[in-house]
Amino acid sequence: MERAKKEIDQTIELLKDEVLKNFTKDNYQKIVLGAAEILKRSNDINYLRGKYGALNILGNAAFTICDYNKSQEYFIRSLSAAEEMNDEKSIAFALNNIGIVYFRLKQFNKALDYYEKALAIKIKTAERSSISTSYNNIGLVYNNLKEYDKALKYFKLSMKIDKETGNRHALCRALNNVGLSWKHKGDRKKSLKYFRESYEMSRKAEYNKDMATALSNICTHYFETGEYALSLEKGLEGEKIAYAIHSNNHLLNFFGQISEAYEKTGDFENALIYLKKHFVLKDQIFSEESQNKIFEMQVRYDSEKKEKEAEIYRIKNEELSLMNATKDKFFRIIHHDLLNPFTAIHSTAGFLEKFYDKIDDQKRRSYVRMILGSSERLLKLIDNLFEWVKTQSGEIDFIPEKINVCDIVDHNIQLLGNNLNSKEIVTEIKVPASCCVNADRNMLDTIVRNLIANAIKFTSTGGKIVIKARSLNDTVKLSVEDNGMGIERSNLKKLFKVEEAFSTPGTNEEKGTGLGLILVKEFLDICGGRVFVKSEPGNGTKFTIELPRHF
Repeated sequence: MERAKKEIDQTIELLKDEVLKNFTKDNYQKIVLGAAEILKRSNDINYLRGKYGALNILGNAAFTICDYNKSQEYFIRSLSAAEEMNDEKSIAFALNNIGIVYFRLKQFNKALDYYEKALAIKIKTAERSSISTSYNNIGLVYNNLKEYDKALKYFKLSMKIDKETGNRHALCRALNNVGLSWKHKGDRKKSLKYFRESYEMSRKAEYNKDMATALSNICTHYFETGEYALSLEKGLEGEKIAYAIHSNNHLLNFFGQISEAYEKTGDFENALIYLKKHFVLKDQIFSEESQNKIFEMQVRYDSEKKEKEAEIYRIKNEELSLMNATKDKFFRIIHHDLLNPFTAIHSTAGFLEKFYDKIDDQKRRSYVRMILGSSERLLKLIDNLFEWVKTQSGEIDFIPEKINVCDIVDHNIQLLGNNLNSKEIVTEIKVPASCCVNADRNMLDTIVRNLIANAIKFTSTGGKIVIKARSLNDTVKLSVEDNGMGIERSNLKKLFKVEEAFSTPGTNEEKGTGLGLILVKEFLDICGGRVFVKSEPGNGTKFTIELPRHF
């Protein structure tokens, strides 16, 4: 019996390393099947420690491929095993894992409940570094709930322990978090103080990643306070560090910050150079994330297919079909819709380079406009795909707040002004100044922008777009109506569906993928809203969204 337990413990440690250090599509099934076998053997000999370890591995593997429902199921079962063992350390660990899943799902109150339960046990067992982590986790929850005073309280408790235990890496992290809390509270002086402390500590300890994070926050601070030269200085310093540690996410931030700082200081040439770097890297990160997403979907699909064949879990055919459709949609977009504008830009630029001196100025300008149009479509597609990837992975931030609908509409009308002017479209806006919703600002901005852009696309030159909003009892309805070409009844049901990949050319042959409307639907789902569409061929289309009203 003892030999069997020892073998189970050794296998669990090996599988833990596989999950943490060597997780790939090829060994995912090996990890899951290995953990399932350990779970069976542990149950056979009633070895609770083995059962607990196997369930944790299964939970972490599912979490890694963003299958949060299954991950939560395993972590809850691991909690039961820990409670049966009466092992407080294992109970606290399991509670914390459950909290992490809820945090990732943006269910912050539930995450807080489990983090606090874990903390209560950790305080009893006096594991100080683990207590510090719990304080920091709770602080992050309160930051997301916009309860910044409570967030500061827990970050400072975490910092106190980190100072006493000499954990400088954790302290650098906590200092940055405190700085962000003070920034959200509107005290820029205090926020800068903590960002600088984090920077100095991480510089002395050579924690380059923490130093890059602090520099990014300092750079943003100086930009927002109008100190553009200082912002540029910190951005350029951060760029060097980000290159050294190969952190693309930090580089993406710095490229954007440096470009904006150069623009504000009047150096438009360098501003353009860094703007190009920003978009090139954004495209690269998108490609990597989309490949990771495809990998996640493929792993999940293969796993669920095998589980179905083994009758471990029964999966509905509709779910499998949707998973395949989503994956196939990705391939179609990557290989077709991204390739088309690149090809247009490349061929037009090649033609200009070869025949530049042989064509008149009017034709040269028309080719430049073609390149501009293709690049604008490409950037819009990349932005939409980037947002969609985040919704599919569950990693997009959802921060509900009071939002004035009129402000959002006005902002996007200005943003799309050139598109409206080029088609001489008249807009009629009937949105009360007092109309407010409870939603995520970035999501609502994307929703409204996509609906207006869609209306512009399908409205003829000289047409009209009407945007209206009205408050009901608990909701607000916002409609975007055009008098354009309309949609066939048979095609209405294809909208908002990834598997249909439905898109038609606009009145000026504008191309599209249909992804904008898919984003509208998915963001509305996250915000607790709905979308309706009415259309008649030749007489235009009316999209109406419904969102929770803010009182």
